[in-house]
Amino acid sequence: MPEPRRHGAAAVASPGYDFASNWSPLPDWDSVRIEGSDVAIATCRPGAMVVVNGDLKAALELAGVESAPVGWPEVARGDCYAVRLARDRALIVGGAALPAGWHEKGFAVSRSEDATIVFAISGQGTGDLLSFGAEVFFDQASASAVRLLAGLAVILYRYGDEQGVRVHVARPRAAALLEWLQIAR
Repeated sequence: MPEPRRHGAAAVASPGYDFASNWSPLPDWDSVRIEGSDVAIATCRPGAMVVVNGDLKAALELAGVESAPVGWPEVARGDCYAVRLARDRALIVGGAALPAGWHEKGFAVSRSEDATIVFAISGQGTGDLLSFGAEVFFDQASASAVRLLAGLAVILYRYGDEQGVRVHVARPRAAALLEWLQIAR
């Protein structure tokens, strides 16, 4: 039997070598705070989060969300709201607990609390900060809150007031977004 082909020497570590030493340690996500001259950035935990696919009207009603899902640049307010991700897909934040799985009213639910890290950005410089990393304009509406920010897929929407936004980024990409935010602020 022929020997397998080798495509170069494999990296062999000596005993006791710590591969983790090549990487920055993960941040303590609950304590992230960045202050700029006209912008403040912190991580937040907005509460229960689920992604819903299918009949959004039925899902929102069952969850107790009283407003339509927000897109860009609409402002989400309160502890219970929905953010539109696609025509029949939304992120519901807060509200009545919806069990994961298929619902006979025509929608599917996936739990999402641990899937993302959420950054809250506020201050007069929010628009300028976002313009460094995305094509987002407060005067150009979009039904969807899904965007690219700093080259990363995110859910980006205004929250609370005219100068506040929330950015949900996939947990494995959160350290990259944090580094970008630290540099761009």
